[in-house]
Amino acid sequence: MSPSLRRLTPGLILLGGTLLIGTIGFIVIEGWSLVDAFYATVLIISTLGFGSIHPTVVASQLLTIALIAGGVGTLYYLLGMMAQGLIETQAGIRRERRLKEEIRKLRDHVIICGYGRVGQEVVRELRRTGCPFVVVDRDPQRIAGLKEQGMPCYAGDASLDTVLREVGIERARAGGLYAI
Repeated sequence: MSPSLRRLTPGLILLGGTLLIGTIGFIVIEGWSLVDAFYATVLIISTLGFGSIHPTVVASQLLTIALIAGGVGTLYYLLGMMAQGLIETQAGIRRERRLKEEIRKLRDHVIICGYGRVGQEVVRELRRTGCPFVVVDRDPQRIAGLKEQGMPCYAGDASLDTVLREVGIERARAGGLYAI
């Protein structure tokens, strides 16, 4: 399951539960048909109000109040999660572009092939000395971690010429340091 969907799941479950409770509540309390009860519940949750049907019993009015509180809160939660996902996606795209541009500008850099135990030591040393570098690794989790740290990195197989050209092998000081 994607992280975006995982964040939305609680809100979607809560929204579904609210719709179900409201619909069943209006059927039981008011005796409305399934369609009328669902329609009224959707109108309440969406804050559009009622059309031609109105709750007539105190219990229905209390249910309406609960639906407004729970439904609106749930919708705000879902909208917030969707907005957060959109913002994070846009920030990720910008970060990706910035890293690609940074890699494209590298000159006299070192290409580290693999970010295992040895690759991590090599990166530490290069960072300490201020030497420019780019890490190439096949593991998406390692690459994601490097991107989070803002380190120049590239997801791919360093044994492929196309990948090495992408990270500037022709401009590199040292390329193909296999540090797996």
